[in-house]
Amino acid sequence: MNPRLLQRIGVVGGFLLIFLATSEFLRSYRLGEPKWMYLVMIFGMAIVLTSTLFRKRRK
Repeated sequence: MNPRLLQRIGVVGGFLLIFLATSEFLRSYRLGEPKWMYLVMIFGMAIVLTSTLFRKRRK
């Protein structure tokens, strides 16, 4: 497969993971038993996506 297509699929998957983890964390927080691992996963994925989207391109 084309590397650019794989990167786009990965970025879309990363945003999907952030969305799902955020909704799960908020649901568990409202129930009074927050699952902090989801919050850690959200920040970790945000760091990975930031480095993927804003890295310098090599020629």
